[in-house]
Amino acid sequence: MNNKRVYRVRPLNSYTIDELRHSYLWFSRPTEFKGDIQDANIGAFITDTEAIKKGILLVCPGFPFDLWFEKMSHTGICCFTKNRPTQNEIRKFPRCSMGNAICIEFDKEGLVEFFRSHKKCPQDNCFHDVVYDENPTKIEQYDEWSILWETNGNGKLYKTIPGILHEHPRGLDKFIFMLLTRINSKFSAQREMRIILGGRNIPSHEKELKGYRLDIPNSLITKVWIYGNSKKDLIEEVQSVPEIKDKIEFIGNGTEI
Repeated sequence: MNNKRVYRVRPLNSYTIDELRHSYLWFSRPTEFKGDIQDANIGAFITDTEAIKKGILLVCPGFPFDLWFEKMSHTGICCFTKNRPTQNEIRKFPRCSMGNAICIEFDKEGLVEFFRSHKKCPQDNCFHDVVYDENPTKIEQYDEWSILWETNGNGKLYKTIPGILHEHPRGLDKFIFMLLTRINSKFSAQREMRIILGGRNIPSHEKELKGYRLDIPNSLITKVWIYGNSKKDLIEEVQSVPEIKDKIEFIGNGTEI
């Protein structure tokens, strides 16, 4: 794994070409994750992990869960992978089953610095590793109030929901990120990382929006990999983007690297 690079796998279509042509990242709302209804589904955590609902109601009796769910549905999530997939692996990514796909390589450190300098992510973190679990919305509990907070060399650390809610704001942020980065184990081959926009970083809360565009410097794109089964006319469109044409390489159909 190259720690200085991060990759964004996309189906090769007009939307992806527009991202390249105008140099931006697309942050989808959780409501657009059609392939996995558990992904970033805050309501499912409340139903499946009893300690969360019980702890929130202890701290805030009458808490407006429906309003919270609505606000959280406006979160923006941009997905990356830690490694460039091979021609065979690309089929495991959403909408890339036929191999008509592209992998955009980014300068990871450059992205982190860009998001920090524009105050679009917490100072101590930008990329969040996805946790894969067979029951992603059911977090392990120690008792009726506590959930598994982290696992390290000393074993498992549990925290109560009331304790998390009363902690430093970064503790609450970590809790929210936890709910937005747990997905089903069947997707583990994607080795995913995420940048998450929330709160004041959300540009709009209009209900009909499917996501948010965030412009980035084109220089942060270091290479563009096009897979062997991609359509010729779409390849030609990518090649017509002046800032991208010298960064293109092909993979698959005898050109595997």
